[in-house]
Order: sequence, then C-alpha cells, then structure tokens
Amino acid sequence: MKAQDSLEEIFDLEAAVKALCGIFQEVDRVYIFGSRRFDTKSSRSDIDILLECNSRIKKSKLRDFIIKHRAALDLFVLEEGRAESVANESFITAASNHDLIAQLSAVELYSRRSGSSEFLRQNKHLSIDRRVDFKITVLPGKSSEYYEIAALRKFFHTAQEHGLPARPYIGISSVEAGEFIISIIRAIPSANRMVTNYGLAKSGWTVKIASEYDFQNLFWITIKPWLPGLSREEVTITYDGKEKRADFNLFGNQLIIELKHIKDDGDVRETVKTLAGLSEFYSRHPNVRFLIFALLVDAQVQLDDRKWEQDYSYSAHLPIVQTVIVRNNA
Repeated sequence: MKAQDSLEEIFDLEAAVKALCGIFQEVDRVYIFGSRRFDTKSSRSDIDILLECNSRIKKSKLRDFIIKHRAALDLFVLEEGRAESVANESFITAASNHDLIAQLSAVELYSRRSGSSEFLRQNKHLSIDRRVDFKITVLPGKSSEYYEIAALRKFFHTAQEHGLPARPYIGISSVEAGEFIISIIRAIPSANRMVTNYGLAKSGWTVKIASEYDFQNLFWITIKPWLPGLSREEVTITYDGKEKRADFNLFGNQLIIELKHIKDDGDVRETVKTLAGLSEFYSRHPNVRFLIFALLVDAQVQLDDRKWEQDYSYSAHLPIVQTVIVRNNA
C-alpha cells in the first residue's frame, strides 16, 4: 500500500539535511537529538535538529525552511554553548558546544567536510504520522495567522499532489476522502426525514426512496454541487467477458462508490453475490484505491447491519473496501 493510503508517510531526512546545508552555507555540522535520536519508532514525535554554524544565521530564514519542507522539523541553532529554538526562542545552555552536544546525547548527521554520517545513512527515512499537528509557536515579527496560513497552504498542496481537492478539503488521501464521503452517506437518511412534507413533495422521491435509482439520485444531488468532479457510470471494467460500469467515481477513479437497495430477502441473497463480484472486478483496475459499497436497506428486512459492515469490508490490500449500511425511512 502506498504512503498516501495510510496514516503515515515517509520523510527523507538525508535529503532534507543536504537541502538545508546547501541553502545555508553558515551550517557546518548537523546533529539529531531527542526521541528520534534513540530510534523510538514513534511517528508522532517531531525531529529535533541541532545546527552548529560557522557564522551567524538568520533564524527567520530557517523558520521559512521548516514551513516549506516539513513542520515536524524542530531546528535549534548552537552558538557558544547555547542551543536556541528557531520556532519559539526557548533554549538550553552548557559550558561549551561540546558539553551541550554531550548533554543532549546528540549524534552527528552531517558535516560540511565529510558529508553524511553512518548514522544518517542508516536512518535516512523516518515515518511521519499525518494526523499529528506539528505546530509552529507564535514568533516575534509575524502574526500567528501567518504561520497558520502557511502550514495550511502546504497541507492543501499535499492533498492536490495526491489528486484530491483543496476546495473543499476532504482529506489528504483517498482513504480520508472515502471516510468523509461515508459520513455523508450515513447522514442521508436523517436529512431525508427533514425534507418538507407539504404539497407534491410528500410523495416525491426526495421523501420516499423507492428504488436504487432514487438512492443514487439523492446521492448525486447531495455531492455533485460541492464536488463537481463526481462522475456517473464513467468507469468500465471488463472481467471474464463481462463489463461493469461504476455507479460513481471521483479523483481520477481513485474512489469508487456503488449504491444498492435491499428491499427483501431475495435482494439480500443477490447482494451477497454482488459484493464479492464487484470487489474482484475493481481489483483489476490499477487506479482504484478505495471502494465504497453503500447499501440502503428497507426497515422490514432482517439484517445484522454491523456484521455485514465488518464481513464485507477489507483493508489488507488495494482497493480498500468499505461496506456501509443505511436504513431506509420510507
């Protein structure tokens, strides 16, 4: 499974260090300390970096580097036995640079004379938890909104790199986007109950969902206005001599939504076959990463909703399959 479909991503520390030293000629040596230095495997920890410089360096430029490259980086400038954070100007001191490096149990990552250390070569790739908000503390000379907006823009840019929208923002991966769409599908029945029951509307399909097509139409008018990239019956898969068109697809076919209506026991039996067959169909499509089966089940149908959702959802391989049961209010 690719990094974008998980809750973690891989950060190339060696590339970041070399980029840092390429931009800032003042940096002579780079060290790592804190939990990441001890290889705790925690993807939720920030990356504490110590910079030993040959001349004074502008901390504001280093802050810009953090915003551009990775908010998880926490840079400290080491000068005359004092290590000061470029983010919030907190500091720690010792008698000398050598003593402070020893006190922090810091390990050298890079020196301008000899290049990458063996430690860096062995630990060049670090896991970063996407859910963690590595916040940049309010700094003198800029408002807090400046840093919040900069971080938000970078987050949106990452989503767009993965083919997902930033306006509206619904997730940084096909998994997050799929979970958001599922939350909308689950809310449809309760919203349906609140549609006006006056005049001709009381007998219309917006109040009484009588078929699979009513369900699909309601989903379409709910989602299409704010996700204009939603397409209907555009993806065709051919397998074992049969063709199948997806009910709905999004984000270059990364996300497929199939909507079915179960009215009686016959539909239950048929749907069991359909779920297995469609999973096999879509596993043949290289772009499909997340598959949603949304089943509208009439009130009188005897079905263990939770068990069905568990039994017909899979996440061990692509495409990830999520089955969702919603009850019909008609």
